[in-house]
Amino acid sequence: MQERKRLKDPRLSALFNTASELIELIDMENGFLDARHPERLSETEARKEGLVSDYRIKVTALRQARASGEQFSPQDRDALQDVGKRLEKSMAGHARRVVRLKSITEGLVQSISEQANRGQKQVDGYGASGRGATVTMARNSYQRPTALSVNRTI
Repeated sequence: MQERKRLKDPRLSALFNTASELIELIDMENGFLDARHPERLSETEARKEGLVSDYRIKVTALRQARASGEQFSPQDRDALQDVGKRLEKSMAGHARRVVRLKSITEGLVQSISEQANRGQKQVDGYGASGRGATVTMARNSYQRPTALSVNRTI
């Protein structure tokens, strides 16, 4: 756990603390993903949603304050830029892990469905090559007798 800084402006201090808590939570989730326990992400979901909405509200309020011409101290701005960079880095690592987990899961689902499709093919008979023919191939290979073939058999 990282020590919280006390900034001069209480609004900036609150934003800094919220961002720091969000970084810690994302790092915890990254640990769950690295340890191959994605099911544990549900434990932190509600807290993360609350922190994200709180972060958005505070960022919007600060943008409005900046738009109205309010100035903040350079030390406070530097501290917020630092925590913002750490938050972006943490979120980028989290996004990479989630995308990797998603691609692995999709690959598993696809291979299971391919295996299930292979198991559903029914062999109805044998083709000309002596191999088992699937139902549709066996049905398509049968041709109704034509007039010429009937004349040959008579």
